[in-house]
Amino acid sequence: RVFARDLKSPQRGLLRQQRLEWQRQRALVQARMNALLDRVPQAEIPPPAPLPATMTLQAEERLAQRALVHPELERLQADEQAAQARERLAEKERYPKFAVSAGYDNMWPDPAMPPMAGVSFTVPLDQGKYRDEIDAAHAQTRRAASLLEDQRIQVLAHVAADYASVQEAAQSLLLYRDELVPLARATLEVART
Repeated sequence: RVFARDLKSPQRGLLRQQRLEWQRQRALVQARMNALLDRVPQAEIPPPAPLPATMTLQAEERLAQRALVHPELERLQADEQAAQARERLAEKERYPKFAVSAGYDNMWPDPAMPPMAGVSFTVPLDQGKYRDEIDAAHAQTRRAASLLEDQRIQVLAHVAADYASVQEAAQSLLLYRDELVPLARATLEVART
């Protein structure tokens, strides 16, 4: 009997200490929750509402299609189109240029000022300079295309990861609602009895 009393005494003390810590933690959580609900710290916390019904998500492919209209992707597509236009312009710069002009010649003292018409053309002789500009424009087009593709892959990867996270959360919700919460309630009833 003396031995049983000695054993119970330290255990009871530890249990009382643990109970005091739990009461403090409960009061702390209650005060924080009431602060979030804009209520006095000592107000009772209502029981939790039932878990929401699960909803079905759109298919991952459909979400990916919607993600492809992301503003950043649209900006990169516009950059790629601008680079392609600069490349076409650089290719056209190496062709001869023609110009037509018309006007009055006012160099002569005659007040009648005879009309003038003219045609001119420029032949680009330094083709190496134009090839360098074309190569640079082509490199810019390839760079813009690879940036667009890289960003598209990143967006699709984020969609896939987020979709997997939401699916996991939905399955966890079902697990809690259908198995863990009823099990906890049954355990609580057994403990109460």
